[in-house]
Amino acid sequence: MKQVVDKVSVTPAMPNVKIPDGEGEVSKKMKHNENLKSEQCETTSIPKSDPVIPKEKHRVVLVTDDAFYNRMVMKEMLKKLNVATIEANNGLEAANIVEKSFSKDFMYEITLIFMDLNMPVMNGVDSTIKIRQLEKDYERKERIPIVAVTAHDSTKDKMSCFQAGMQEYQLKPVTSKQLENLIKTHGANIINNGI
Repeated sequence: MKQVVDKVSVTPAMPNVKIPDGEGEVSKKMKHNENLKSEQCETTSIPKSDPVIPKEKHRVVLVTDDAFYNRMVMKEMLKKLNVATIEANNGLEAANIVEKSFSKDFMYEITLIFMDLNMPVMNGVDSTIKIRQLEKDYERKERIPIVAVTAHDSTKDKMSCFQAGMQEYQLKPVTSKQLENLIKTHGANIINNGI
């Protein structure tokens, strides 16, 4: 394996400070440290292994829900549709995973997100707003489709989701047929991707 070496400068504890002409104990210590700096500053090599960069990213669906049971049920239904998944426990975790996915060394490409609305730490609407901002910040050409998956059927919630940038609003419990239709509509390129 190829080794990459980074150069690291070692500096003394005391900063480079101009010393006045005083004769006090502090001035003597600072002068001593100034002398040490010129003697001890050298370059040290630290070996560093190459980062693992996947040749091709695996396309996945991100399932975001704070309820473990809901995530497992959705993941099992998606597995039966030959769709690979990764999961997040809350909206902040989802946004962080999406941001990581924009890195070339992250092994997954998120092609669709199923997003619960009511979660601790960060809810689904705020997470979607953050994800849409990240897409702008990273100058992404395509937006990741985000589908709200919730037990709440209110016009206000639907409007909030669409204003945040979600494409669909799906009520729980979700059936396999509904998931299949959502996959065909928003993520056809993730079926049978070999992982």
